[in-house]
Amino acid sequence: MTNEEADVLDFINGKYGSYSYVEVIRLKEVALFRSVIQALEQIYQQQNTTVRKVFEKTARSFKLPHPANSYYAAENRMADTEQKIFEIYNVIFRIGKKLLNQQYKIKGEVDPFNSLEHSSGKRQLEQDILPVAEPVIQEELKKLPPFSVAEEQLVNRSYTTRWKEYHEEIKDRCGEDLDCYLKETEELVKRNATNPGIRLLLFDLAKLLSPGDPTGALKMYLRYIRVCREHPECILKPLPKYIAKKIFKTEGSEERFGQLLEQYKKDGNWENAWANVATVLMPPRKTLGLDREAIRKAETLHSGTVELLNQVLTDEHPEEVPVVVTGLLPEQSEGPVIPGLQPPEPMAETGSHPLLDETQVKLLRLFEENNLSLPVKELDVFARSAGVFAAPFVEKINDICYEVLDDLLIEEEEDAWTISEEYFDVIIAYENKH
Repeated sequence: MTNEEADVLDFINGKYGSYSYVEVIRLKEVALFRSVIQALEQIYQQQNTTVRKVFEKTARSFKLPHPANSYYAAENRMADTEQKIFEIYNVIFRIGKKLLNQQYKIKGEVDPFNSLEHSSGKRQLEQDILPVAEPVIQEELKKLPPFSVAEEQLVNRSYTTRWKEYHEEIKDRCGEDLDCYLKETEELVKRNATNPGIRLLLFDLAKLLSPGDPTGALKMYLRYIRVCREHPECILKPLPKYIAKKIFKTEGSEERFGQLLEQYKKDGNWENAWANVATVLMPPRKTLGLDREAIRKAETLHSGTVELLNQVLTDEHPEEVPVVVTGLLPEQSEGPVIPGLQPPEPMAETGSHPLLDETQVKLLRLFEENNLSLPVKELDVFARSAGVFAAPFVEKINDICYEVLDDLLIEEEEDAWTISEEYFDVIIAYENKH
């Protein structure tokens, strides 16, 4: 800055505290003021004059009481020309500040004429300078870039209700389009990452999502808990009972979510809590216990029968390769035995599929080729190519396979869909058998 700019800005902030207390906004206020003065300088140069000369001429034409103190008050002196010139600069600065606040949705009243309200100076400025200056301020304001995400976060940390105006705009813009609304509110939440006030929006989003996306609702509520945990002054609200009924429909899910919240409040491990929230609503997996001691006894009991059968087959058909019957369960096997189902074989390319149709089988083949885990985007691409939506398509497969598994076949994690190897083998064995 030039020495004159520094003197003017020192006066503006020193006398009136005109700067915002948020540094990000303060930088834009100063940038706007400097660009306005520079633009005015170019305009006045075309008229063979300067900003200084125009301001000085106007300053000489009005009276302004000198800053009150005992010495000057006794003599009833008027402010000198230099003082009045600085007051004109202050009006220009504060008009810019007021318009900047409107553009960036910063709440706070700004009176541009705080020092000239009751003097002839206001009328003189409105006549001589503002008809030229105000259009320049408007034009220079348009050139200021929007806040970056990081700047928004800094601003919103101080202006904790600023998000509400943006939220109203999102609701008007998206109307009944839920996908649009969720996408834009997610961006709004991101820009308020350090703002404790955003907890109100997160809580409302949890309630909004509860009927159609209970897992999404729990994720929003978990984010609400995170904000409250980081800002102890927040009063933590539990999920309303009518909302909880919409979300917790599987047995034990509400208790599991409560345990997850207690653990997060205790250790603050956000990554662990976020990773596990998707599993809260899943039915608990059934485990198959194997009595290995009983299996070994059965092997011993039938070993004589196996040996005799091999001898008979060898005697009757010496030219054939003997059939070796193994034990019921090899010693090295670690997988569960599913009664009534044969060991799985490679998926047949053709044939009848009593459970799944051709498109559903193709999806299972795709899982098989990708180690039983598909990124969410990849499954979306497959679903679109089949002319269906991913979530309902997966839900239909799960409904069909539930008859065999009594559990979900395809489960959603944070960024992927997965199938457990045991359940995959059961379904493929069932398909091949039928």
